[in-house]
Amino acid sequence: NVHKERSGDVIILAFVRPKDSSIVPKHEPAAKIKSTLFGFERVGTLVPGAATSVTFSLDTAALAQFDATGQATVYDGVYKVSIHDGSGTDDSQVEVEVKCSSRLGCAVI
Repeated sequence: NVHKERSGDVIILAFVRPKDSSIVPKHEPAAKIKSTLFGFERVGTLVPGAATSVTFSLDTAALAQFDATGQATVYDGVYKVSIHDGSGTDDSQVEVEVKCSSRLGCAVI
């Protein structure tokens, strides 16, 4: 609850999106998706200046998009994972990058 002047309920949101729009071929329906919510956690009421920790797990199912045939597919490339409280301030957001390869799997980079 950084930079807040009063106590408030906080919900942490976790999103994933391709870092580069060229990861998903343009002809695939998934090319239109900007980001996907893969987790959220309500941490309850925090007083001003208070902090808490949350943990999210990102599996390949959260990275998968459906191709034109309806098959769940994880496209090779780099994905951005954003975790934030929805306030829109930069100091309430954490981002990491995950690189996926059909041969090697996925790893944080």
